[in-house]
Amino acid sequence: MRKIFVYYVLFCSLALFHSCTPVNTSDELELNPNGEYAIPLVNTSATILDISENTSDNARVRVDPDGKLTVLYSAMPQGRNAREIFEPVEFSLPLFILDSLFALPLPVENFPDAWVLNRAELSDVKIKWVMASALEEDITVDIKIPELSVGGEIYQEQFIIPAGENSINTEWKDVSGWSVVLSDNEMNVNYDARRPNGERILLDQLTFQFDRLDFSYIEGFFGREVQEIMGNVITVGAFSNWLSGGLWFEQPEVTIRLENSFGFPVKAQFNEVRFTTVEDNVWQMQGEFITNGVDFEYPSLSEVGVVKYDTFRFTKENSNIQEIFNEKVSEVFFDIDAIGNPEDDPNIIGFMTEDSYYQVYTDVEMPLFLYANDLLLTDTFALDFEGYDDISSAEFKLIMENEFPFDIEVQMFFQEQGIVSDSLFTERYFLPAAEVDSEGVAVSDGQKTAFIDFDQARFTNVVNADEVIFLVKLVSLNNTEVPLWIYEDYDLDLRLGAKLRFSQQ
Repeated sequence: MRKIFVYYVLFCSLALFHSCTPVNTSDELELNPNGEYAIPLVNTSATILDISENTSDNARVRVDPDGKLTVLYSAMPQGRNAREIFEPVEFSLPLFILDSLFALPLPVENFPDAWVLNRAELSDVKIKWVMASALEEDITVDIKIPELSVGGEIYQEQFIIPAGENSINTEWKDVSGWSVVLSDNEMNVNYDARRPNGERILLDQLTFQFDRLDFSYIEGFFGREVQEIMGNVITVGAFSNWLSGGLWFEQPEVTIRLENSFGFPVKAQFNEVRFTTVEDNVWQMQGEFITNGVDFEYPSLSEVGVVKYDTFRFTKENSNIQEIFNEKVSEVFFDIDAIGNPEDDPNIIGFMTEDSYYQVYTDVEMPLFLYANDLLLTDTFALDFEGYDDISSAEFKLIMENEFPFDIEVQMFFQEQGIVSDSLFTERYFLPAAEVDSEGVAVSDGQKTAFIDFDQARFTNVVNADEVIFLVKLVSLNNTEVPLWIYEDYDLDLRLGAKLRFSQQ
């Protein structure tokens, strides 16, 4: 005899049965005139949606409009936003203007070297000047920055260095919303300093300062940049507790969905897509996407603020996913890089805004379009025959209704403290599959009722049983390898009761 560990999984891999009625004690029942008690033992029913409620946290079931079911396992979404790529820069050091016409590099050291900014809009930015002259007279200073403008008007201001002060430190000026149009990442500062007699001079010192540098919009060439999208794991629970055999999934898929509002080309490069099976075997995904990568959709310069949506799928047509998944996958690992401007073409002008982002969603999809291959499953229920000591015989009644397109073989074991003491049937009891129409849809369920007699000697083997174990084997309709869809309203019912006959006193 052996101890049987029981976990029952149907497609979504957790509890098949969601309700049962335990045995009542004899003092809870009235004695029938013929000395018989009829008692319920187990009353269980399940659809796939019932089962899905007990699956892992990352699992869900999708119901198509026609009732077809797909089990999905999802990874945590991965992504980045513009603030993570370009963080605002706080400044404390001034920028020195060394001539009356000076090309001032925009301080974008935190940008990659290959980035070329053509145009930007400042966000929450202030500027100020410090200027000095050793001359003991008023000095008038006119400053222009042709590349800095708002509403079509370029930046220009006039300041006076009063006689006797030698220098001034101006107030901060808010230039949020102003546009900067650049050439070679530089803007030109043009100043004209004059004495009261109109004579033009060079200042002893002129410095320009940002309090911070932040943009609400950037346009230009951002160079070839590699960003890690994810090194992520999806746990697949559908195979974790099957005893033996399996299901052949006809159309398993891995779906990657992208939301992207960055305005430049991006290619997904798959460094690794690795599958681990319940037997700890490791498979590598193969296919054209792995070899060539995938180009994401992105908004054009005329679509600022638009989010592009893109989806691509690993299927049996473009990868080895069907072969992998039918090896009972337990885990999927992804390592994907996003390559911005993969061709490194400086003629491609892109953009990003302060709200730009990309988000990647990865799902393992298992459409329940399948056939069963000797799938062996079990579940267990508690029993308590206390109070039934004077039984002369018993008749067990098992009512079965099967709406799934699988032939089912049922066996039931009585177990006492982990040891099987007897079985309901001498061999597995056959329950036919539901009848299906020409479209493969169940139109009537397979039904059977079994009556099993236990004489007094045999009932002695089970009267102390504390558990009853159902063992269920599923085989595709007529033992074929023709896949059929599983629908949301398919149901499996097993109802077990007993008629107990007592010795006449």
